[in-house]
Amino acid sequence: MSTEKSHRVGAAYKSGGKMKRMDDARRQLLNKLYDEGRAWDGKEPDRLKRRRNVDPGAAAFF
Repeated sequence: MSTEKSHRVGAAYKSGGKMKRMDDARRQLLNKLYDEGRAWDGKEPDRLKRRRNVDPGAAAFF
């Protein structure tokens, strides 16, 4: 793993000051999409063709 901060979603996330459990399947999907997006962007030299990734924590909020 790189030295950059990981944005992967954990078992719980904060919303309105309360901790809420996230469904395991949703968490796995968000992490998979984020990982695939980062891998795609790493290989794509054209900025305009890169994905507009939302980190899993923000995706969980939406």
